[in-house]
Amino acid sequence: MSSLYILFGNALLSVIHLVEADWNTGDGGFNWRTNCDFPGDDIGHIPLTVATREECGRLCISNPQCSHFVFGYLENCYMKNAPSMPPRQDIDYESIAICGFIPWRFGSEPVSDDWKSISGSGAHNCGFYGNNSLILTAECRQAQDCSFWYEQVPPTEGSSACKLVDGSFGSCCPQLPKTPEFPQETQYITMIPDERKRIIEAGTTLTLTCVYAFEDENQRNAYNFSWEIPNYLTKNTELSDLDNRLRKTFGRNETHMTSTLSLANARARDTGDFLCKGIPVGYKSIFTVNQYVYVFNDTELVILDANEFYIVIPHGETNYPIKCIPTHPDVNVSLIFEQQFTAIAKNIMEPKTDLISDPNSNWSFEKRKGLKLKKAKIDDNGKFSCIGTYNNKKTSSLYSDFFLFVPGMELTRSDGEDDPFEGSNVTLGCRTYQYTKNSYPPKWSYQINRNGQMQIIDEINPPEGIEITSEKFDYEGKTLYENQLYIFDISPNAYTFQCQGSEFTENISFRSKELNGDSQLKSIQLEKDIAQNLTCFKGSQNARIKWFKDGKEYSGQFYSDDTSSILPLQGKMGENGKYACQWKVSFPGDVKYRNFTVSDIDRVSENDKTVVIAVSTTFAVLLLVIFIGLMIFAGVKFYYDKV
Repeated sequence: MSSLYILFGNALLSVIHLVEADWNTGDGGFNWRTNCDFPGDDIGHIPLTVATREECGRLCISNPQCSHFVFGYLENCYMKNAPSMPPRQDIDYESIAICGFIPWRFGSEPVSDDWKSISGSGAHNCGFYGNNSLILTAECRQAQDCSFWYEQVPPTEGSSACKLVDGSFGSCCPQLPKTPEFPQETQYITMIPDERKRIIEAGTTLTLTCVYAFEDENQRNAYNFSWEIPNYLTKNTELSDLDNRLRKTFGRNETHMTSTLSLANARARDTGDFLCKGIPVGYKSIFTVNQYVYVFNDTELVILDANEFYIVIPHGETNYPIKCIPTHPDVNVSLIFEQQFTAIAKNIMEPKTDLISDPNSNWSFEKRKGLKLKKAKIDDNGKFSCIGTYNNKKTSSLYSDFFLFVPGMELTRSDGEDDPFEGSNVTLGCRTYQYTKNSYPPKWSYQINRNGQMQIIDEINPPEGIEITSEKFDYEGKTLYENQLYIFDISPNAYTFQCQGSEFTENISFRSKELNGDSQLKSIQLEKDIAQNLTCFKGSQNARIKWFKDGKEYSGQFYSDDTSSILPLQGKMGENGKYACQWKVSFPGDVKYRNFTVSDIDRVSENDKTVVIAVSTTFAVLLLVIFIGLMIFAGVKFYYDKV
């Protein structure tokens, strides 16, 4: 029994805590206080202003499913629902946030909350009664939903929005503050001191003040300031001792609002952009103003922002930022590649010279944005030093060193980018870099002319014309595999090769071109005693060419060198026939050939003979005409002499 009393007592104390003096009572009976939050449980939100923020409680009451509420971020009233009172969090959101709850909606006794008609004169006036008290007056529109209210805050399932005088149902719109209208000519936020960049000494206090002149009453009631500071400070509040060093104040009068940021005992790592932002966001007159502050310390000429010392970058990522920045605009920054983890030999190399000044480097640099890795590759794995030089003094430390881990695969062809000719040798390289526990040797497969599935290559017993070499290197829990696939005397086809290993897969494709064009018949016509050659280009130095005539291996003379084979013809009788040169390629092991048809001039077709006969007949007719003409001329002359 005693334990029940204890539990009851604790529960009673909790309830008492909710209603004790640190909670204010708002119009309608809701409880509220400043600078607090109830995270989560959101069911919708409605925009309000700082001046009307207490309306958030009345709006929560007028939505039967809202049990508690928060006003703050982006000046919205956030409605929430939970079966029991959630824990409260104390915050400091520029001193404008409030939170609250509806006491009777966490009680055990049911309470009648509903819309009712407040006038018998018409069907367009109604009010919401919460805990039997009039909370909010709204306009009801029969057979028409109010999209602004119910799109943002869903109504309680099964409840009616508003009961009209005639007994029908409608929807009700709360009377919300209107968005202020701003004049065409606008004022702007001013930051003091008004400088785009500023240099201060480490150990001093940084002070920035923002000022804005109101243009009308709406701005005086609605506008406020917010600050943004460098990432290192916000991500490392304990290391940067931010709670003890940073102070922000906010003030306003009838004409202006101001805010001052003070950062005591400034450190080199405080270097960066300090921004003063107007809220609510989105209006031209309250855009963000910023000042870039260098906090100079001659022992820390460069800093790595956000303590990023071990950086994982996806392979192939472009323009990856690494914020190594100087603490003074006159500091010269250089980047040294101290140790490359993919250097196989002894993993010891001479540090590479400044990568920033090298025009062919994979790195770029801007003073305020820092370094950028143009495209992440396997050989970028290693240790780098970001070094600052000022007045001939060079400083670097453990805090300016960083390590890159770029896991991935690189599949390349090292013999050129153009498609190779048949008979050429092709070399493919496959490299993987990965955590040792996830690493395994690369496996090769291929496909020819896009036919069928990929054929796996047995590294121990590969197909004819293929050879594979492999190297492995382990260093500090990571493994590098380097495989080379050599293809000898390749046949003219379209190829796709695939490499799989260490959880990565890549494909590479190319086409091998024919040297002799196509393998169709080529016709050669002999001329008597005129020498001609039949030539075959084989491409490969290792391939042996055979010649055939009329289906039988040719027994005559032919000459071959590293790239071609020549069979000479002398224009003699008996050389006509069907010739072929033939050889076997190493990969994929098929037989290639070229065909030739040789004919001599004495063996002409019937069409050719007809042409010859036709020419002869024409010539005979021509002779006959000439002969008759001569005879007529002679006869006339004889007759003339007789007379």
